[in-house]
Amino acid sequence: MKIKGIDFETAKICTAELIGRSDLIRETSGTGRLATDTTSLLNAPAGNRNDTLPIAYLAHRLGVPLDAVPVPRTPIAGVKALGYYDPPPQGSKTKPKLVGEFPTAVFGTVAADGRTYAHRIYLAPGGSGKADLGADPTGKARNPKKSARVIDNDNTAGCSVVWGEPSIASHIILAEGIETAAAIALVMQPENNCQ
Repeated sequence: MKIKGIDFETAKICTAELIGRSDLIRETSGTGRLATDTTSLLNAPAGNRNDTLPIAYLAHRLGVPLDAVPVPRTPIAGVKALGYYDPPPQGSKTKPKLVGEFPTAVFGTVAADGRTYAHRIYLAPGGSGKADLGADPTGKARNPKKSARVIDNDNTAGCSVVWGEPSIASHIILAEGIETAAAIALVMQPENNCQ
């Protein structure tokens, strides 16, 4: 738990998988509370997992069928229900307030030096766009895109979702935003490339 920065429930599953005893993992009907650090998000319990969500979201954003979506090289995960919390007022000792639980797409990221991190996007049902999270207590629209929780002194600078194989690419294209990068990856697929 300390090394990976994960909660007890996630550590139990990781331990069972590491020792080759997946038969010890029980599926539950409840989603339970999932931590929002990179490891927990990318390793959500099986009962709260739906890995088609990130692809469904990208298909919706790109306006293409599921099987046409370019899949990132970096890990992805779908969480059926992830809590979205409003932070307490600055300086307050109150706990964050649960806004609701929403399906979430998680995109693993990597930096050139090998550091990893993750980005989450709260989704509308079935991945059909971003979740409508309403307004926060100040009246500002809540942002459905959030980074994973930083543990200790994680440096998240330079981390990106990657499509293709950078070590053999003749060119590397950088884009701001997962959706923009997915659109570029889509048009760069050999069947869509006009070379």
